[in-house]
Amino acid sequence: MRKILNISFFLIVLSLCTHKASGKDVDDIHNAANKNKGKTNLRNGFSFKNIFAKDENNNLKEEDDGENFQNGELTDNSNNLEMLEKELPEKLEEVQVKAQESGNEEKAQAVEKAKTAKQTAENAEKVAVEAKEKAEKITVTSKASEQAKEVAQKAISTAKGAIEKAKVVIEKGDQIENAENAKTEAEQAQSAADEAKKIANIAEETATELTKAEEAIREAEKAKNDVLNLVKGLEETEKAKSAIEKVKTVEEKAKTAALIAKKEATEWEKEEKPEEKLAEKLEEKLKKVKENVKKAEIAAEVAKAQAALTNAEEEKKEVEKAKDVAEKAKVVVEELAKESEAARKSSEAVQNASDAVQSANAAVVKANQKATAAETEAKAADIEAKAADIEANAAQIEVNTLEQILQKVKENAKEVETEAGNVKKARRKAEIAAEVTKAQEAKVKAEKAKTEADGAKDKAVKIADTCKTQAITSAAEKAKAEAQTANQKAKEASDAAANTVTEADKEKAKDEGTIENVKGKASDAIQAAEAAEKAKVQAQIAAEVVEAEAAKEEAKKEADLADAAKEVAKKAAETTKEAEEAKNKAENAAKMAKEHAGVADKAAAEAGKANTVEEAKSQTTKATQAAGEAKKEKIEAQIAAEVAKAQVAKEETKKEVQKVEEAKKKAQKAVEIAIAAEKVNKKGDIVTKTKEKQGVVETSLTAVKREASEAEKAVTEAKKVLKKEQTLAEGETPLQKVQKAAINAETALNKAKTQATTAEEAVKQALELAVTDHPNIVELDYTSPGGNGETTDTVEDVSEEQDYKNGQEEQVKQYAPQKYEEDEEEVEEVEEVEEVEENGHAPKEESKDQKENKKEGAPLNDDNAHKFLEGNYKKVKDVKKEDAALLKKMMNLDVDAEVINTLKDLGQDINQYLENI
Repeated sequence: MRKILNISFFLIVLSLCTHKASGKDVDDIHNAANKNKGKTNLRNGFSFKNIFAKDENNNLKEEDDGENFQNGELTDNSNNLEMLEKELPEKLEEVQVKAQESGNEEKAQAVEKAKTAKQTAENAEKVAVEAKEKAEKITVTSKASEQAKEVAQKAISTAKGAIEKAKVVIEKGDQIENAENAKTEAEQAQSAADEAKKIANIAEETATELTKAEEAIREAEKAKNDVLNLVKGLEETEKAKSAIEKVKTVEEKAKTAALIAKKEATEWEKEEKPEEKLAEKLEEKLKKVKENVKKAEIAAEVAKAQAALTNAEEEKKEVEKAKDVAEKAKVVVEELAKESEAARKSSEAVQNASDAVQSANAAVVKANQKATAAETEAKAADIEAKAADIEANAAQIEVNTLEQILQKVKENAKEVETEAGNVKKARRKAEIAAEVTKAQEAKVKAEKAKTEADGAKDKAVKIADTCKTQAITSAAEKAKAEAQTANQKAKEASDAAANTVTEADKEKAKDEGTIENVKGKASDAIQAAEAAEKAKVQAQIAAEVVEAEAAKEEAKKEADLADAAKEVAKKAAETTKEAEEAKNKAENAAKMAKEHAGVADKAAAEAGKANTVEEAKSQTTKATQAAGEAKKEKIEAQIAAEVAKAQVAKEETKKEVQKVEEAKKKAQKAVEIAIAAEKVNKKGDIVTKTKEKQGVVETSLTAVKREASEAEKAVTEAKKVLKKEQTLAEGETPLQKVQKAAINAETALNKAKTQATTAEEAVKQALELAVTDHPNIVELDYTSPGGNGETTDTVEDVSEEQDYKNGQEEQVKQYAPQKYEEDEEEVEEVEEVEEVEENGHAPKEESKDQKENKKEGAPLNDDNAHKFLEGNYKKVKDVKKEDAALLKKMMNLDVDAEVINTLKDLGQDINQYLENI
């Protein structure tokens, strides 16, 4: 029974296997399986079942045998069963082999499909992972980037699920349906991955566009700032206003377009459903982003063109400035060294600068044209955008059109930048030329500074040679040192100027790059010239200090001379009151001269502290003017002294007139004595001779009066000079005129003295004739002891006083206008003589040299002059005493009254005469 059940079970299994194979023949499955695996293996796959069947059969057989043995009723069917048992295993094995072969072939197909599905899912996973990575790398936020990450993650998950299913089918050799399911999921994963890839690309492109938008904003802002910086300080000009307005407008357009693009990329419209047709919607957003980004880029390019144009115009101004610099430097060079190598180099450089200006002008004109074209294209973009709005495919048309416009705007902007570059090249060329001319200018300036420094040095040295003081010598040495420095720096400037030309020639061959080498060499020349200029300034300051110090010394000297003249005027005023006015003026002039000397001294000190030539010159001018004023005051003092001298001479001349008049009286008395004597000795020729002497006296009186008149005239002329009322001859100075007047007065005085001496000699001779030839003169006796003795003493006192005055007058007469500084020494000598006169004796001891100097013909000096004057004074005094004694004796003679009276008068006259001498 169990055998039957076993057979039935296997038949059912076989039937089911055949059904599952979709009606395919077991042989077909077996044949398909044999292609991949050997038959032994297929059979082995059912070995467990075969063993199971055999075991079951063995067990069943044992049970059946037991039953048959107990019942004994089945013995009849044993043959059939045995036959069945023999045939059934063979059939079953055959069926099993066929079923096994059919199942293996189906499994192989399922595995193959599962493998394909797995490969597809793996590829999808790879694509999805790449899409996710791409999305994650995007730093610019947008809806596309967000969606790309999400979609990619989902695609990755789908792919992973498909991969797992495929793996199960492959590993278990599952049914074909599972393989189909795995294939379907793999295809779905592929689709999801492709969409993720597409969205990631959209996100990446969106990010690129948004970056372009940001860049456009930056470019527009930079262009605006460039324009603002370029026209800084020129906002009020029309051109500057226009440039600023244009660039601000296009910058605003760029910002607006960029913001719209950003909004399109980052926001969904309210009515939009992102979950539906996501890629299409994101792609549509991308088109709008591109459209606005193009607008922003167009605006940015227009801004760049405007900035480049503005830059070109500003560069052109710099070219013109460089040309102006070169021309100004050339003018300086030609002024300082017209026919020099420096002038030739400067002319060449200026020509190069002029050429650069022409090139710059042409480039700016072209840049203006291209900038205008760019603006026109940008306006066309706005028109095209509006026109495209009404068409169905507006976005695509607009983007394509805007791209074309953008390219045109870029081309024009590039042209503007190119022309701006040409202007920059022209500027470079002009600046090189300017540097060359600046270096040449520095060279000639340094040469000029050197020359001026040498001049200052020569001036200082010349003054120092004539006026040697410590301050002057020190300043002169400094002038020498600074002049040497100026010479050295002038050479350095010349070398640097030559090097500038060399570097300029090298740079001319280049179209771009800095010109720092040229600037550096030119800077060296300029610095050397500046150093030479500084050295020149210091040399000039030192020279000014020397001049100021010399002026100070001159002012001091003039003040000393004025003071000497003042002393002369004071002595003169002591002699005559008429000189009081001259004395006052001399004192005032001396005082002013001293003040001016103080000003000069202070100015010289300030000149030594000066930091600029102007300051030093100002102080030197003060010192020089002060010295000049001191000189004027000195002259005023000298004029006053000369007037005082003339006045003294006039007064002395008057005294000479008085002497001669007294001599005339004496001559008359001598005649009277001669007449009286004639009565005694009866000699008529005595009277005649005495009258002849009287005639001489009268002639001298006429002459001395004439000289007194001349002296008066001289004083009148001198006073006119003192009062600034003089009339000068051509080339004559007030001092010369007053000196001439003083000389005339002194000449008149000297002549008057000569006449007075002549008259006195004539009187003396007349008296001698009258007294000597009187036979009884020795017998005359007229006594008046008391009165006569008193008279004699009085005569001696008056004589001494008169001698003192005469000493002062003589000193004034010896005054020389050109040697006022010696007056004080002369006054001291006069005072010494006066001291001797007052004491009435000489020093007790005398040296051997002083005794020798008293010999006749010995020259006077500081040692013997005092003794000489003292000796002469003693001789005069002795003579006076002898004459007084003689007169006293004569007055004691006893003669007739007429003779006595005459002799008394004669004695008084002689005493008066002796007093006068």
